[in-house]
Amino acid sequence: MKLIRYINKVFVIVLLTLFYILFFWFPKLIVFLMNKIKKKENQTSYWQIDENINLGEGYFRSPY
Repeated sequence: MKLIRYINKVFVIVLLTLFYILFFWFPKLIVFLMNKIKKKENQTSYWQIDENINLGEGYFRSPY
C-alpha cells in the first residue's frame, strides 16, 4: 500500500510539472519561434516577448 501511495504522489507531481510546461513554456516557445521565422522574412512580429519577464510568468506583451 505504501508503494502505491508513493507512485500516486510521484504521478501527481509529474502531471503538475507537465501542465506547468504546457501553459507557461509552450506558448513562449511558439512565440519565440514565430518571431525568428518572421525576422527571416523581414516582417515585424505582431507579438514580442518582453525580455525582462521571468520565465515563471505566462503572459505576453503586445507592442501595439
